[in-house]
Amino acid sequence: MMMIVSIIVAFATGNLQEMNDAIFNQAATAANYGLGLIGVMALWLGLMKIAEEAEINKILASWLKPITKRLFPSIPPDSNAMGSIVLAMAAVALGLLDAATPIAIKALKDMQEYNPLPDTVSDDQAVFTAILTSNIALITPTVIAARVAAGSSNPGEIIGPTILCTFLSTVLNVFLAKTFAKLPAYRIDYDSVKPAK
Repeated sequence: MMMIVSIIVAFATGNLQEMNDAIFNQAATAANYGLGLIGVMALWLGLMKIAEEAEINKILASWLKPITKRLFPSIPPDSNAMGSIVLAMAAVALGLLDAATPIAIKALKDMQEYNPLPDTVSDDQAVFTAILTSNIALITPTVIAARVAAGSSNPGEIIGPTILCTFLSTVLNVFLAKTFAKLPAYRIDYDSVKPAK
């Protein structure tokens, strides 16, 4: 509908050529962005595969076991799912947002193995999603680059406030996810459900 309205307005105002130029320019921009994104995703998926083969993800998961055991009680600490979870959280913490997307999708897929209800998001998957939406950002290269481009005299000063804000938002997200999981309206009686195959 918006496209039809845009064409009508462009025709009525005599700006058809400008609209045509904008369409092709934006299409080229989207294609360039998509190709760059494919490269980044391929790189990080490859590195994740190497990390899995070298069992680096399991080493990280064992270091974070005291935390992850409480956050994701149904996921075995030494499983591939836990390794994927840790890698996804690390990618977001390092500011690799585009690269974190395929890793997070793989983590959710690995977590599905421990979900007794395949057509319903498990409590652990909900907590994982809540954490990723506000994961603690230790490094913010995109924001720092934007501040440099804007001529900031101290582009790195955003790091401290960013870590504090993302830490607080992550704590709040986890609290809300855990709280809602305990409410009668959202609680799932996993004991009455057969384990997923």
